[in-house]
Amino acid sequence: MHRAVLVLTLLVGLLAGSAVGLPTPAQPGTTAPVDAADPALAPGRPLFGNPDALAALWVAAHPQDPRRAAVADLAAQPVARWFTESGPGTRGEVAGFVDAAAAAGATPVLVAYAVPGRDCGQFSAGGAPDAATYRAWIAAVAAGIGPRKVVVVLEPDSLVHLDCLTAAAALERQDLLADATATLAALAPQAQVYLDGSPANGAVTPEELADRLLASGLADARGLALGVSAHTPTETALAFGRATAEVVAGRTGQQLGLVVDTSRNGTGTTQWCNAADQRVGEHPTTDPDLGDDVDALLWIKPPGESDGDCGTGSGTVAGEFDPDLAAALAG
Repeated sequence: MHRAVLVLTLLVGLLAGSAVGLPTPAQPGTTAPVDAADPALAPGRPLFGNPDALAALWVAAHPQDPRRAAVADLAAQPVARWFTESGPGTRGEVAGFVDAAAAAGATPVLVAYAVPGRDCGQFSAGGAPDAATYRAWIAAVAAGIGPRKVVVVLEPDSLVHLDCLTAAAALERQDLLADATATLAALAPQAQVYLDGSPANGAVTPEELADRLLASGLADARGLALGVSAHTPTETALAFGRATAEVVAGRTGQQLGLVVDTSRNGTGTTQWCNAADQRVGEHPTTDPDLGDDVDALLWIKPPGESDGDCGTGSGTVAGEFDPDLAAALAG
């Protein structure tokens, strides 16, 4: 769908109260003015911790467990909340989370992770069943955000894993991402949106990623999320992100902001799936002092949540909380 047509369609739905659940001007939390001078990731702005994070819930439920102190240290840090299911309650769930962050005067980090064909059918397989469902779902996410200040990490792995798709499916995915960034720009104008910067470990080249980004709505996004759910050292991730940003700037003039997932890159291990020698990296901060192009260090992958059974046949599900893994990450 052409971006101008998409935005017009969304605005018509906003006024009419459309079937996908877009907000109306009378609803709470949808009338704050856009404040470009005070972005969601302004230096020094506090980040909101997800009160429903599995680590926090485990700590509350296990007061006598000897692993509790180590896990509590992790649970005290702000982590992203992942939205992964394209169900009818999405808008309300997003709005509740964002409202709580606004009341706390902090910036929430949301991960939108429901694109069709997610994770190429691997440990985190799933996503919306089709393109139409995904478009309605991302509109509900944007409607739940409204004009509040948030960070949206849009579809980790969606661009680095294009090669596992057919040519037609890859084009559809890029079109869906372009629609998603346009939808967020129209209905959640203060959201800082970061597209997939890959694990930043050589899976794609900066030139290849720039091609994919520019076909996926990058003009409506703030920049790249680097090293999501990976172990890539911060310096390596930033070198890759900056190389990609240089290619983009040379082609379009757009200057990209960068965020790095430091939730488990403290040792730089090369084993990805539930590696025993992984440790958390630097704590989340909106003032990383790594250059004007680095907007934040974030814990996007909540520490202690499993990557899956890692080929062991254990039946462990991706996203399941493992207190032993969490305690090990804490060091």
